Amino acid sequence: MWAPSASWSIVLLLLLPSAHAQGCPTSSTGAQSLVQTKKLTSLTSADDSRANISIPEVLGPWTTAQALEASGSWAALAGMDLCWLQNFTTSTTFTLCVMLLGVAMFATACCGLAWSSAKSPETRGADDAQDPPGAICKGKSPPLANVPARLDALDGLRVLFTMQIILGHRSYLGAILPWWFGSADAVTYFFMLSGFIQTLSDSRKKVLYGPRDALAFMARRLGRLGPAYQAALLLDVAWWTGDHPVVVGLLTSLGLQSFFPIRSCGLHGFLSWQANSPAWFVSSLLIPSLCHPWIYRKLPRGGIMKLSCVLAILVVCDVGINYYDILGLSTSYWFSIFNFGPACCLTYLVGMMAAKLAVQLCEATESVVSIRGWMFDASFLLTVGLAVATHRVQTFPGDPGSGKHGLVCVIGFCWVLISATLVASRPACVSPLGGMLGASPLVAAADYCYGAYIYQNIFSIFDPMPKESLARFVLGVCCPWLAAILSKHLLEDPLNARLGKLMRQWTQER
Repeated sequence: MWAPSASWSIVLLLLLPSAHAQGCPTSSTGAQSLVQTKKLTSLTSADDSRANISIPEVLGPWTTAQALEASGSWAALAGMDLCWLQNFTTSTTFTLCVMLLGVAMFATACCGLAWSSAKSPETRGADDAQDPPGAICKGKSPPLANVPARLDALDGLRVLFTMQIILGHRSYLGAILPWWFGSADAVTYFFMLSGFIQTLSDSRKKVLYGPRDALAFMARRLGRLGPAYQAALLLDVAWWTGDHPVVVGLLTSLGLQSFFPIRSCGLHGFLSWQANSPAWFVSSLLIPSLCHPWIYRKLPRGGIMKLSCVLAILVVCDVGINYYDILGLSTSYWFSIFNFGPACCLTYLVGMMAAKLAVQLCEATESVVSIRGWMFDASFLLTVGLAVATHRVQTFPGDPGSGKHGLVCVIGFCWVLISATLVASRPACVSPLGGMLGASPLVAAADYCYGAYIYQNIFSIFDPMPKESLARFVLGVCCPWLAAILSKHLLEDPLNARLGKLMRQWTQER
């Protein structure tokens, strides 16, 4: 189903040189590019177009002045200016029709996977993705009875990080917590958490992931991510006044915008890719999610030492690519490693390996009960402290930032995830911070984090309102959560229930 990404890559590579040869602006017209950039980011813009919506005074940890300065220097570094692609615009009606075609293709892929799962043979036998039970010292997997079924503290963290991103996008965060993480760090946590939770659940349930299980997982994953993603996309484009870049239609509705290293997040991004700017995260998450069954079966097996070494190697690779940008993809204003889906797979894989290590540690530390109560608290506070100490102000959305800061965040998040599992595996252990994060309101709100994240961009049309306005706060920060509640109960749950019913019906017809 991902074949279109290859054709899009070929088309893009063929178009770029030809456009450059025909006189597309280059670094020699850096001043002209800067003027255009400043026009797009004007603080006093009265244009109703979503492409020209005004940027607030503070965008998370970076200021507008710094962003404009960075835009000029990065535009000058660009080997070629891709602004010509943004001129291929069309009407709202045509864009919505193209996107509806993409939605139909997305739904067809989901139903096709569900039907194929129902018709596939059931896998029987031992789970070869798990080691046979044995002693830890011999490099064998521990019994899975100690692996907790719920991690309420991590659900609470998910809610806080979602709020951090929404507040940052609405420009409140810079005034409230100017020292806090950049949005990139919260996204890093989400990728790691997704891989960690799914792998931990699979290990606990001893999932086999034969053909039927793998296809069913992929269908359920598309059914989980797809409805809210597509609804937010259609609403966002329908509310977007003015013309629309053609490429935004089919590409984004299929979730393929992150298959290219294009800067697609934030108002400084490549606007042709931004029907719903935050949706790039879902596009990136689709890649490892659909490959999860295969990756899970190929994960290394062994004891604590071996898994720790593999995890360390993955952390170094992840930080090197996503923070140090050793591939050099962020050396142009138009390109960024931050929004590149294949690079985000490494972060997801780090979360998966952290889960494998957590399973081993749950058994190995069974006798060390006294330290588990404060282990999660200490790991979280230490991560926050070191992240703040190594944080450097970002100058534009998606800036890879400091390599040391990235290393601290990735390692710290790994230990936060593992320590939360260790504490939850011993109900007798008391964690003050974990108890607060696992409070009932936060745990209940965790079910709506995805919806609040994906619907937030719709309410950015209220950004020009005065920042101190209560109406702006309610509309921009609170309404995404209300939209998430309505979407989950009126759209996502009914569609997923219908999908499950179809899968059972097709299975019975075999």
